[in-house]
Amino acid sequence: MEFSEVENLVQSLVGQTEVAISLKQLCKRLNSDKRAELAYYNTYAGHGFILTRSSVDYAFALSLTRMNEYRSDVSSLGRFFTVFPENLELIESGILERRLKWVDETEARTDTEQHLREIEEASIMHGELLDSHLWSRTVTLRNKHIAHSAIDRKKIQLPKYEYLYALCDKTVEIVQQVASALLGLGAGFSEHEEIWDMYSEEFFDSMIVRRDT
Repeated sequence: MEFSEVENLVQSLVGQTEVAISLKQLCKRLNSDKRAELAYYNTYAGHGFILTRSSVDYAFALSLTRMNEYRSDVSSLGRFFTVFPENLELIESGILERRLKWVDETEARTDTEQHLREIEEASIMHGELLDSHLWSRTVTLRNKHIAHSAIDRKKIQLPKYEYLYALCDKTVEIVQQVASALLGLGAGFSEHEEIWDMYSEEFFDSMIVRRDT
């Protein structure tokens, strides 16, 4: 594996994280603001609204499972944290080479050691996340409700929306720490979240306006 492949993997995770944040903001708006339910109540269009809302919910849950679990053929946190220890020297050299473009060797080596510790901390955070009820219930939702239909749905413990939002926030935190350490990206995702909060509000308001006209 080349360092550029590791960079590409993390860049892909950054892009997936932005999609997950976008879906989270849209999901929150569609499920927390009851004006649409009132506007579309007992109408033919209401069926389309419910289907649209469910589709966003499912896409959001799928984005979170896709980003976190391990598969050898996909870009995910699970794959990155498998690749990381197997290619530690290569990753260390890649980070050091990048830092040497900006600072002297002593500072570059100190920074590199710090970045490696940050990735190790993120790995621990990810392991704890995969052991949590946030993760287990979201995987249950994916396996027994979205990808497949369980025969007895009454026995399924599905996640609450708050669980999905919390899982997303934890995932974003982990990706941010990895991206900052490996790519030098320090801006974070807060601006993207604010933008999509505005987009979601505008989208939602336009639904209500068109329904009322």
